[in-house]
Parts: sequence; structure tokens; C-alpha cells
Amino acid sequence: MTKILEYSILVFHVLIFVLKPTEGTSGICSKCIQRGEVYCPMFDRCGIFPFCLKWIDITGLSLGGAIASVTSSYIAKLNLFPPSRTKLITFGQPRVSDYDHAAWHDFTFPYSFRVINGRDPVPHIPPKIGPIALFHHGTEIWYPTEMWPLSNYKVCREADGDYCSNSMLLYNIMDHIYYFEVDVGEYGKNGCQ
Repeated sequence: MTKILEYSILVFHVLIFVLKPTEGTSGICSKCIQRGEVYCPMFDRCGIFPFCLKWIDITGLSLGGAIASVTSSYIAKLNLFPPSRTKLITFGQPRVSDYDHAAWHDFTFPYSFRVINGRDPVPHIPPKIGPIALFHHGTEIWYPTEMWPLSNYKVCREADGDYCSNSMLLYNIMDHIYYFEVDVGEYGKNGCQ
């Protein structure tokens, strides 16, 4: 396991409340996992319930995207949910992993996408160079000019290549504030409505 992944998991222990089972279900959950099943709170038992947890969707914007990325790795590393049924989609996510972890993530998660709006600067920090070089994982979906539901976009399968958004030399913070023409800060303040 890479040092950055170990650090990410350590940091994530602070945030583990998101994954903690409800009171009295931790023993049930670990037994479910050992049998390759899922705990379904609707029935208060283990099993394969397609409508209960067929997929787990993990998403986030900016720092939330970084946390979503670390969360997906955490879930996979601890065998809490199969990576083949995990969907990770982040928006404007900064880099969070070293090269080895990024390669592991690409191999492990078949459904992993990073969406980037135009000249958003946040996905380009920290830089890929220096004493702690960080890299992206997953396929990049880049909207180079505008970001509407029917806008043109580019799919870049090379996670952190010098194509797509990495081809930009000048950045614009407004492209981080607006995703799909929605001011995400205001959207959050208004209860995501």
C-alpha cells in the first residue's frame, strides 16, 4: 500500500462516521461482508437485495471529490463493497494520490470518472511535479468551452495525461464555482435546491 493511501485512510478514520453502521448492526454487517452479502436495513438482515444496494454511488465536488476518491479506496481496501459495483464521479477534484495508487485505482474501479469544467484550476493542484508528485485516477470528462447538459465534451482515458484539461495554460476560478451553469456554493447554501 502506498504511503499516500495509508495517510488517506488514516485521515479518513476521522470521517468514518459516514460509513458506521447503525447501533447494533456492526456484527451483522461484518457477517454479511464475510459471506459476500449486503446488510439491508429495510429487512434488518443480510442477503442479496437488488433494490437495497445494487450499486454504491460516491460523488463530490472539489474537496468533496477528493474525499469521495479516498472513500472509494477505503471501501475497496476494507472489502466493504465490491469495486465492480462502485460508481465514483467527482467534479473539480484536486489530485489525491501518488502514481502507484492512481494506477491501482484505475485497475480496481471500472466506473470512475472525473468531470472538469473548462479552465477550472482546482484539478491541477497540487502539481504533478515536486517532492510529493500527485496524480489523478480515472477517466477525465472535460467540458472545454461551456458546461450545459448537451454541451460538447472530451473523454480522456489517460487519467493525468497532457491532453484535455491539462492542455490549458491559463485557469479561471469561475469555472470551479459554476458546474453545469449552477453556482455550486449557492446551491449548497440553499439546501441543494
